[in-house]
Amino acid sequence: MRTNSHAYVMPFNQPVLSRQDALALIERCDAKGVPTPFAITFCTADEGRGTGGEIVTLDRAIWHVPGNRVRRSGQFQKGGDCPPADEGRSERSRWTRKIRAVDSDQVRQVHLDLILTLNGQPIR
Repeated sequence: MRTNSHAYVMPFNQPVLSRQDALALIERCDAKGVPTPFAITFCTADEGRGTGGEIVTLDRAIWHVPGNRVRRSGQFQKGGDCPPADEGRSERSRWTRKIRAVDSDQVRQVHLDLILTLNGQPIR
């Protein structure tokens, strides 16, 4: 995991992902139901506390599915299949997802509007 508080410069001349494409990429699972890793850069923000503005880059992150666990060694303990992402979600939380850094087991909740790049592609 890299954390950089300096100004972020968006990549130039790269295809732009839509929100729906970004969600599909984050929630992608393989045939065994294991979430697939992706690289993500996002900005932190907490409106309630009035904090944030830090740029965070995770080189290997996965969608955090409760009950499933990917260990640092790369082994996967399956607790259940990837559930439908919007099942039981309120309208307000439909655009947030929990992601986990594979190398540190750190879980963060990220809003789609705060994602800058996903696998090197900017998000619109």
